[in-house]
Amino acid sequence: ASTGSKVSDFTAKQRFEISTGVSNSMVFCLDLANHVFYPDYYKLININLGTNLPDSRNNRYEFFSASAYIEDKFQLTAWLGMNGGLRYSSQFLKDITYYSVEPRIEAVAKTPDDISYSLAYSRMSQPVFQLTNTGQGLPIDVWAPVTKNLRPSKADQWSAGAKKDLRALPVS
Repeated sequence: ASTGSKVSDFTAKQRFEISTGVSNSMVFCLDLANHVFYPDYYKLININLGTNLPDSRNNRYEFFSASAYIEDKFQLTAWLGMNGGLRYSSQFLKDITYYSVEPRIEAVAKTPDDISYSLAYSRMSQPVFQLTNTGQGLPIDVWAPVTKNLRPSKADQWSAGAKKDLRALPVS
């Protein structure tokens, strides 16, 4: 018997970056892709499973995706910077189209003693899923795409952080 899983992507991407001054830069990006999945290939050889079960399976799932984003990074003051952006993504299947608008924003504040504090929010969309099956004694991971019955998953993420550059510490 042989089993397998296969993912194939063909992608074209164009990214533009414009510096509009010392304290401002913008990024634009376009992305087109073709995704093909074979998540559950198997071929059984010399195994009698009865007449109702096939001796092989090779399901194929395909979708096209397109996305674009714009991001603006700017320094408001000497100690406060902002990074804001908007991403649009879409997945085109044979029977249905999914789309998502994904905003993101981050604020970074720097203190005089070289510590940076950040607060960020982003919305994300994921059209591919990792399925794990440990029931056969071995962990088997399969990647599966969005389908007519399985929508992309979406998540809102908040994060906060603090950062100190240790290279900036004085040497005694």
